[in-house]
Amino acid sequence: MLNKTVLYFGLLCPALFGQTAIITGRVTDSSEAVIPAVLVKLQRVETGVETTTTTNASGYYTMVSLPPGKYNLSVNKAGFKPVRQTDLNLVVQQMARVDVVLQVGAVNESVEVTARPVLLDTESQTLGQLVQGRQITELPLLGRNPYALAGLVPGVRMAAKMNGLPTDLLNTSFASINGQRGNANAYLLDGAPNTASSYNEPVIYPNVDSVQEFKVETNNFSAEYGRAAGGVFNVVSKAGSNALHFTLYEFLRNDKLNANDFFANRSGVGRAPLRLNQFGGTVGPRSGRIRRSSSLRPSWCASSRA
Repeated sequence: MLNKTVLYFGLLCPALFGQTAIITGRVTDSSEAVIPAVLVKLQRVETGVETTTTTNASGYYTMVSLPPGKYNLSVNKAGFKPVRQTDLNLVVQQMARVDVVLQVGAVNESVEVTARPVLLDTESQTLGQLVQGRQITELPLLGRNPYALAGLVPGVRMAAKMNGLPTDLLNTSFASINGQRGNANAYLLDGAPNTASSYNEPVIYPNVDSVQEFKVETNNFSAEYGRAAGGVFNVVSKAGSNALHFTLYEFLRNDKLNANDFFANRSGVGRAPLRLNQFGGTVGPRSGRIRRSSSLRPSWCASSRA
């Protein structure tokens, strides 16, 4: 029984952590000659975890299965000045390319690149757009539903009532991508399938505070994301760090703070009652992965009405 459990967990892990990024590039000298056997080290800023590899005979290196986040890249080779590039931001499903040019010099000398270049995804033909964490936390969301921000992506048309309700519940076909039906999309949460088989809607609507970012792939996506005629939603929850994080929130909507509807006011009808409190929070070193809410419902819709 134990062996079966371990086997099942081992098969499940690649799916759960498959929502990652890739970085690749070529290392050359100042004359553009390739340099093999160069030590390339990538360190994640939030956790200090390091990934290392060496360039091949053609001077190329590749690192796969990298969690989205900020990284520092170090390149070292005897006879050349070490190069260190900081603040490389990798996002979900990105195939970034970073080429490095080494200069001849002593190992006690170094070249540090502190600029933040835009990491071009030149290794993939997928069309889509990333919805960043700042957009998720700062743009208004009446129903606290991060999927409502898919309307920022070109080619995505949201349903008329999406983000227009106090709480967005069971939006079975809320996003039409490139003219396809709203129920023709696929959903992933941290690499695991998150699509309900009945209506092709998300099984879990994640808490806004737990989402790091998500990408909407609208065309030319890889065959690994099959069974979707519309698009693919790749949602990544906030990853771990070396410090404990927590958030608490309450979002209040009350008719005492609202103006009356124009037509209701013209007809002499008072304001409709609206008393909505949405509250909850997140806690854990993997900020956002462990969630607490005020009820048994998911924290994205945890609410009470007075």
